[in-house]
Amino acid sequence: MLRGVYVPTLRFKKMNIKILLFPATILFSFSTYAEGITIGVIAPLTVASIDSGEEIMRTVEILTEQLSTENLKHTYKFKVQDGKCGVGNSATTAAQKLISVDGANYLIAGCSGETIQAGIIGQQRRVIVIGVLASDPAVRELGDYIFRTYVDIEEGVSKISEKIVKDGGRRVAIFTEDVPFTQKIESLLIKNLGSKVVMRETFPPNYTEFNSFLTKAKGLKADTFYFNGANPQTVAALVNQSKVLNLKQPQYSYYMPGAKVFRNLTGSRSDGIVYLDVPDVMSKSEYYNEFAKLYIQKFPS
Repeated sequence: MLRGVYVPTLRFKKMNIKILLFPATILFSFSTYAEGITIGVIAPLTVASIDSGEEIMRTVEILTEQLSTENLKHTYKFKVQDGKCGVGNSATTAAQKLISVDGANYLIAGCSGETIQAGIIGQQRRVIVIGVLASDPAVRELGDYIFRTYVDIEEGVSKISEKIVKDGGRRVAIFTEDVPFTQKIESLLIKNLGSKVVMRETFPPNYTEFNSFLTKAKGLKADTFYFNGANPQTVAALVNQSKVLNLKQPQYSYYMPGAKVFRNLTGSRSDGIVYLDVPDVMSKSEYYNEFAKLYIQKFPS
């Protein structure tokens, strides 16, 4: 069985739709513009966390349909840009375009890297930015115009670090997909585990050939693996290739093993992996529950 280290409010286990629905609802409630409201959305549509980007796009689609049929004080439209999960300067360029060209009154950003880049621009232009997948502690320092609906990763990484030590991990190998939020996870792991980290291997987004890395870890006598992927498919490839090499080291990860696609790709090979996650979201909000019902009806997969 998959084993989850459940950290309260770390992630919405089955659907992320609430993370975009809530900031959108907040913006609807205090908008004071006399004319139409443009909400810019910067989502990870390529490079990393693409599954989360797809959920954001689905949420935008349903919200657009809902808002077009409701009798509201303002009209609302969404403009979407690919922030590539903060790789390069994609989210900076996206934020500048959304504000300067599309006239966005507010921005909703996805990953930590996207939120940080967009947040710098938003703070300068006095445009409110809400990060919906932003776990990096640096988001706290961005300024008064920057908010997030996602938990800070620092506590979660501390908990899983404690779990690794408690389980007897003395020689830890960290495999990191090179995007901003996984870079931060790696730095926190190193801070918490110190000299127990005997190997750090970084690879480009969507890289899938890990045999040489895993063999190197074996040669260094690593007794614990932390698979620090930014996509479920990446972590699945690490798990599958480690099993082909008959490596039996305990494995740990972020929330990627909770994704359905991960389970489909790994099957029983991922039995025993420990990962950060939270229980299912339960909300008493009538608006959210109605929205969730529509989401499931439209996107049952």
